[in-house]
Amino acid sequence: MMHVFKVFAVLTSIVISLGICSAQVSTGTPPFGSFGGGPFDTVNLGNLNVHVSVPVWHKAGRGIPFTYDLSYDSSVWYPVGVSGNQNWVAMGNWGWRGQTEVTTGYVSYDSVYSGPACYNAGTYLGQQYTQSNWTYHDSFGTAHVFSGSTVRYMGAAAYCPPDTSLSVTAGDGSGWRMFAIGISLYNVTSNSGEVIHPPVNVTGAAGTATDGNGNQVSADGSGHFFDTLSSTTPVLAVTGSGTPASPMQYTYTNAANTSVSVVVHYTT
Repeated sequence: MMHVFKVFAVLTSIVISLGICSAQVSTGTPPFGSFGGGPFDTVNLGNLNVHVSVPVWHKAGRGIPFTYDLSYDSSVWYPVGVSGNQNWVAMGNWGWRGQTEVTTGYVSYDSVYSGPACYNAGTYLGQQYTQSNWTYHDSFGTAHVFSGSTVRYMGAAAYCPPDTSLSVTAGDGSGWRMFAIGISLYNVTSNSGEVIHPPVNVTGAAGTATDGNGNQVSADGSGHFFDTLSSTTPVLAVTGSGTPASPMQYTYTNAANTSVSVVVHYTT
């Protein structure tokens, strides 16, 4: 069985790990928004972003069902630079969700040098960096921003204070909570108690989502996805590089024990 989706855009890859940029327009389906659209798309009536999800594989699971959709947001351009000297830059993947992002989302933050640190006997022996704009981008592409910052100290360990921590709830009413120390994200937790360890500042690395009973959906960062019932056999395998010569192929075994592939072809 073969399903073919032809996507007419200049895309290099859905699966590669990219540095993440912050869009100026809210994507996905943010809390308390007003939405329209039809059965295929969801339109944010506040900013006219169009959110589209193309189902690949939905599978019942224990505690957490496995769901994988190709998700796209139309607001792909954002301005970079200071007022009066700005350029328009496209989002990574041109609006498509990255591979692991589809199941666990990802977290992004900004890190800046904030001064010398680790002082001893009149000499600074290290530096400190401040991490701010911590944001959880959920699997629907919605960004949940956390206020506050963390500080990472780099230098002689004997004279450096411990990295500072941040435990905070998103201010958008979604209920998402985050805990981080320095540059290390420990987890993101939902209102229902689901604990997520998503990739940080990339969209194609390993990640896990675990419910309160220990049931888990995970990605190994190499194109293999697992759930609690799949043991060592992937519930979904992703291959290809996302180019015209190497289309993306999403392969799973259906309820009839038949191998099924969804193939995405790319054309300039």
